Amino acid sequence: MYELMIYALVFRYTSYISFIIFVVGIAYKWWRWSSMPLHLRWELYPVPHEAFKAEYGGSYLEEVNWWSKGRLVSVFGELKEMLKEMLFIVRIYRNNKRLWFLSYLFHLGIYLILIWFILVFLGAITITYVGIPIPSANHWALFVYYATIVIGVVGDLIAIIGGLGLLTRRLIDPVLRDYTTIPDYFNLIIILLALLSGFLAWFF
Repeated sequence: MYELMIYALVFRYTSYISFIIFVVGIAYKWWRWSSMPLHLRWELYPVPHEAFKAEYGGSYLEEVNWWSKGRLVSVFGELKEMLKEMLFIVRIYRNNKRLWFLSYLFHLGIYLILIWFILVFLGAITITYVGIPIPSANHWALFVYYATIVIGVVGDLIAIIGGLGLLTRRLIDPVLRDYTTIPDYFNLIIILLALLSGFLAWFF
């Protein structure tokens, strides 16, 4: 009985502990990067927030007497470049189309799982605070119920397919194998185990 209670407590607080570790890790990374020397160019070229220069990889440092001039920064350009990479992984598509499809499936699946998290959260609020049971005849309850199932299952499946494909490519492709480190394999396997165990838990 006591062992069951201990297991229940561990599983209950695992998500909170994981979130705390995530926040601490991000804060540490931010502190490390923010404390690096400011006189060096740490950005990856082309720098998307350089207004009127990002297209050819330019910089405000190329201007004569740049220190005496105001610096123009394009937030829109930075967001556009970031969203292109996040949503479509454009650079892999341009440089390695054979790897792009698997990578895109993997990342798209993870993005759908993030949407699934939001739907689960909305469902919990609907049941707990609004008082509408899910599933029920209520239109919102039906939408949340079916959207949660479809997006969760589709996201999990395509992420599994993409992840297994990427792992296989890294194992059999000699070029990729040379550039893949043990932490790369470890991270991919851990994510795949989480995806597979989640799908099996839902299925059974």
